[in-house]
Amino acid sequence: MRSLFEDEGGYSKETGEQVSRLSSLGIFAVADSGCCPLCDQPNSDRIPTTQQLQSELGRASSQLENVKKHTPRLEELIIAQEAKLSDTRRLLKEQRTVMEALRSSDDRLAELRDMASRQAFVLGRISLFRETLPQTEDNSELRQEIEQLQGEMSRLEGELSDEKLQERLDSILSILGKKLTIWAERLEHEHSGNSFRLDSRRLQLVADAETEVRPIPMDRMGSGANALCCHIIAHLALHMWFLRKGRPVPRFLFLDQPSQVYFPAEQDIDGSLAVLDDEDRVAVIRIFELIRDVVAELTPGLQIIITEHADITEDWYQATVVERWRNGTALIPAEWN
Repeated sequence: MRSLFEDEGGYSKETGEQVSRLSSLGIFAVADSGCCPLCDQPNSDRIPTTQQLQSELGRASSQLENVKKHTPRLEELIIAQEAKLSDTRRLLKEQRTVMEALRSSDDRLAELRDMASRQAFVLGRISLFRETLPQTEDNSELRQEIEQLQGEMSRLEGELSDEKLQERLDSILSILGKKLTIWAERLEHEHSGNSFRLDSRRLQLVADAETEVRPIPMDRMGSGANALCCHIIAHLALHMWFLRKGRPVPRFLFLDQPSQVYFPAEQDIDGSLAVLDDEDRVAVIRIFELIRDVVAELTPGLQIIITEHADITEDWYQATVVERWRNGTALIPAEWN
């Protein structure tokens, strides 16, 4: 149809040009036969008459009109056929997609069949192996051992449950809290008289005061002396627990100048406590006495090493001094520099 449409277009073009050329006859008068249509002069040559040319013009115009009448219908047919062709191509594409999906499904089904066959083969081998095993009686030693192990597993799972672990942790913190409260009162902490406990989530000491709406954490306990007291009793309580329970924690504690909050280094001349007022001097001695008593209680399981510029004149303190790094004597000799 496209080829026919193109042929009709070419024919219409040629016929239209011919009609256009013949239409110019209307500007001339009808001449007699044998006369030139342009000048009406007699002409001995044989040329078509005006009537003949007009007849040819009528015939060409009629053919051109017939072609023009058929051309729109041919265009409608071409458009309709192209629409059908487009639908056919769309359906063909959809069918290809469906075929690909079916082919993929067939491949997946084939894989599943192969897997099922392999599983059946393995199950068969296992069943065959089990059939060859010797039968054991219900009261055999092996079954009794299995039951004992299952009971032990159940017990361990119960002890390791979140609830049991939290219950155990709460018990340990309660025991430590008693020691913390006693030692805070001994060191005359600002909040002594209240219950002290270790907050395992924030890793700090907390005082539970009845007069406060909420617990008092270390960062709200005031002076540096209170913070020093909290750190010392917390370390001592934890080391005491680890030692008595045989936990794999190193059995020593290193403290560097715990008296610094009472005894600034710039006031230190010979380590004497004479530069301190009576209250601070007594507070420093209380701290070292507590450390002494805890070490004596846990000896020989715990060693506490202290580097300190304060020099207490008490005999028990002087007996614990190992080195005096003053007047040019130091941990690192000067000749090493």
